[in-house]
Amino acid sequence: MQGSFRLFRIAGVDIEIHWSWLLVFILLTWTLASGLFGEELNGWTQTERWVAASATSIVFFGSMTQTERWVAASATSIVFFGS
Repeated sequence: MQGSFRLFRIAGVDIEIHWSWLLVFILLTWTLASGLFGEELNGWTQTERWVAASATSIVFFGSMTQTERWVAASATSIVFFGS
């Protein structure tokens, strides 16, 4: 797909991401770090909140990748796109 780039390959399937998903990743991480984790985890430092928010975003996108793998078991590539 135009505007996407390959992240990695799992079990023979190319995992590609459209540039707009980077914006979603950044917004999700920022919202978690400054909003939810900032309010709920008062005892944590700012660095700890940002690391936890980044890890949470990575797990979120990883779970979507796994879901796509299960749905499209015979796929040769998976492209996450923004439209």
